[in-house]
Amino acid sequence: MQHGGGDHRHREHEGAPRDAGAGCQPGKASCHVVSCVGRLVRNGTRWPCERRVCSRAGATSNAKLAARRYLFGKTLPMDIRQLNYFVAVAETRHLGKAAERLHLSQPPLTRQIQQLEAELGTQLFKRTPRGMELTSAGHELLEHARSIRSLVTLASERVRRAGRGDAGRLDIGVYGSAMFGVVPQLLASFHAAHPDVEVVLHHAQTPMQLPALRQKRVQLVFERLLPEEPDVKVELVAREDLLLALPESHPLAALQRVDVARLREETILVGTTPSGTATVLQLCRDNGFEPRLAPPLTDLVTATLQAATGRGVTMVPASMANVRFPGVAYRPMRSRRKACMDLHCFYLKDEESPLLQSMLRVVHAFRADARRRATADRQRLVSQTSG
Repeated sequence: MQHGGGDHRHREHEGAPRDAGAGCQPGKASCHVVSCVGRLVRNGTRWPCERRVCSRAGATSNAKLAARRYLFGKTLPMDIRQLNYFVAVAETRHLGKAAERLHLSQPPLTRQIQQLEAELGTQLFKRTPRGMELTSAGHELLEHARSIRSLVTLASERVRRAGRGDAGRLDIGVYGSAMFGVVPQLLASFHAAHPDVEVVLHHAQTPMQLPALRQKRVQLVFERLLPEEPDVKVELVAREDLLLALPESHPLAALQRVDVARLREETILVGTTPSGTATVLQLCRDNGFEPRLAPPLTDLVTATLQAATGRGVTMVPASMANVRFPGVAYRPMRSRRKACMDLHCFYLKDEESPLLQSMLRVVHAFRADARRRATADRQRLVSQTSG
């Protein structure tokens, strides 16, 4: 068939539907075969086609519609742009006013509404002298369209919040005495600032936390151990005073403050953390003796429970005093050197999680506040001494 200067061989499929008014006016515009009932042979390739439409009459739009029909079937997916157009017309009941609201000219909006009706296979509006009135199908679509737009808005906002570190899930590793005092404070501050973030805690020893970190099962670990790994960054979270945990029946429990030198004859219980054991050793040596250490226990929580049974005494961070074990007394210590234990957090150096960055900002703020309080306490002590 000769048409518009092109040679198209077009063969009908039996029983295939044809659109009314699909013919072109010869000499007016070139024609395009746009969707599937026949086969267009072009350069030796057979292409699906349905009808010819004039390019001057919106061939591009019709071609897109036909292509979508061919790919997706007769029930076509709507996009949010179409729903926005539909809602604007439904709410204003006037194409001109809707076009003004959407910052469009009226003809493109009219075509979009017609295309939507064609895709759905039903009339959405009645054209009346008063404007555009919704049909029953239009009322049904309007209800769903508003819900869909709300869901899209909610999803977009949640995605943006997740990108800023304000939503999502953050997995954190903790172990032993790190769970008491400081970490709960940090988590409470984080939750207050980021209520939509789900925080999941994983309790395991540090040798198990490092593989979890590398496998992305956790993003951050709070621990007293200092891992020396090239791909791991360690930050100081807090420096806590050390307390002596001992049985309530122990003679030293009657003192308000225990001199470290009086622990020379005591069995000192320690955990498996090398840094914790090193702190105890150094503190005792600074006070003139080698400590008598019991075999290492699982952690300081277990050591404190064992102290309650009279097996020895142990040194714990001040946050452990938040845990009241039956039969255990906590006493501050007097030493030639300030007795303290550090809490650290560590994470992968290349971890780019926005949620991790949000948590680290909370950690940094907590640390800065602790330093300000410590400075204020020292200044107050100096003032009282000089006075």
